[in-house]
Amino acid sequence: CECVSTVLSRCLAHGFLRCRQKPARVRQAYSDEVVEMAEYLGIDPEEEFYLMTIAQEALTAEPPPPWQEHEDEKGDLFYYHPVTRKSTYVHPLDDYFKKKVMEERLKDVDKAEELFSAEADASNLAFDQIKPPHFS
Repeated sequence: CECVSTVLSRCLAHGFLRCRQKPARVRQAYSDEVVEMAEYLGIDPEEEFYLMTIAQEALTAEPPPPWQEHEDEKGDLFYYHPVTRKSTYVHPLDDYFKKKVMEERLKDVDKAEELFSAEADASNLAFDQIKPPHFS
């Protein structure tokens, strides 16, 4: 629909939706590990370049206390909680970072909806001011 593409163009112009970057640019800007973390968190590195800083943050995040980071006999990282005696190969903050990704996406959707609503209000106002032709 032309209306949708117009709104999306205006959202991009106003910075409400982030600009899409080319795949090569993602690979140049971030290490393979950051790109892999992004994909693990559900980020499309090619389409959601603006979320890559979250992936970078997740990759370097220390486990929260009292969690401890260890290596198993194969050299793989795992996390141990000394109070609960629970061990896991999943970083204790993974859910936090996945939630952060969703929140950032919602911010962009909210901004786009605000712009769309403002555009619709302006269109309706302009339409209301049109006077019908008089026929004699």
